[in-house]
Amino acid sequence: MCCAAITVGAAVALGAGAGGALAALEEGAALEVTALAIDGAAALDVALSSHAETASRTTRRSNVNSTFIDRDHTSVPPYARPVRILGLAFLLASGTLACAGSAPPAQAGHVPASAQHAQWTYSGETGPEHWGDLDPSFGLCSHGMSQAPIDLPAHARTGQAPPPPQWAPVPLRIVNTGHTVQVDDTAPSSFTVGGTTYSLAQFHFHSPAEHTIAGRAYDAEMHLVHKSSDGKLLVVGILFTVGAENAVLKPMWDAMPAQTGAPPVTVPTVAIDVASLLPKAPRYLRYDGSLTAPPCTEGVTWLMVEPDENAPAQLSAGQIDKFRAATHGPTNRPIQPLHDRVVTELVP
Repeated sequence: MCCAAITVGAAVALGAGAGGALAALEEGAALEVTALAIDGAAALDVALSSHAETASRTTRRSNVNSTFIDRDHTSVPPYARPVRILGLAFLLASGTLACAGSAPPAQAGHVPASAQHAQWTYSGETGPEHWGDLDPSFGLCSHGMSQAPIDLPAHARTGQAPPPPQWAPVPLRIVNTGHTVQVDDTAPSSFTVGGTTYSLAQFHFHSPAEHTIAGRAYDAEMHLVHKSSDGKLLVVGILFTVGAENAVLKPMWDAMPAQTGAPPVTVPTVAIDVASLLPKAPRYLRYDGSLTAPPCTEGVTWLMVEPDENAPAQLSAGQIDKFRAATHGPTNRPIQPLHDRVVTELVP
């Protein structure tokens, strides 16, 4: 953050001269710094001023993060301006050297804490009921009209199901974000829906499940998050009940990081066959929704897999307990109003 502010001042001073720099700073100079980060999970948007800085961390998936640096109007007597110019020049020079000489390089895909959102959780004063008040960019969490999750209907108008997804086995690289446990996909996996091809970016879990069907709650939910080349999002959701141990997901559970912020765990030669988690002829409940975590971005296409009553997706009680221990309790957002949205059942 310090380096960004100094760079702005230095650029203004070099481009306009000392007098121009002073005038520009007094009138208010602003710079937008944009960074892209993937977190299970959320989009990041932060506004910072000379008086305050909103900062925290978030989980997800591919998101835009904007930081604004600004200065308010300040009246300075004419006789004080030479002194102020010299002071600014000294600060810019010393600050630039300090940043260049001592600041560690930013890690790829990592968003500095000073450029992140307000802290949010799943309970208490920073829980879902308060998300919209924690950060200006979280406004949709409170006021959005197309939010997720929802209570899905047992019966809906029907449409044609898309062709089967082209999901390759996903190499096992696991991270505990604090809000979920996530696996980033580095395999060439895709899903074409409605003429748009989406690439699988990551998958993660919630427990209890976030969606319900005709009021019925489930024990866990898997989200396979996809993104198209033009930035559209598609999430495929799979609902789990407590039952037998899930053999497909067992390697992930065995290697699951227990601590938030621990280094990612990579298991060589192991990949998760996510396609095998789908029923043989999957039916989907499709609707337009949002991310289920801040900033609750809308415009997300949801395809919730209808559970196969004859062969439901299951996780053992031990697997669910281990996940909840790793994420410090429940990780489900409450059901959101449907408003005037329509849910469609997509059948083969």
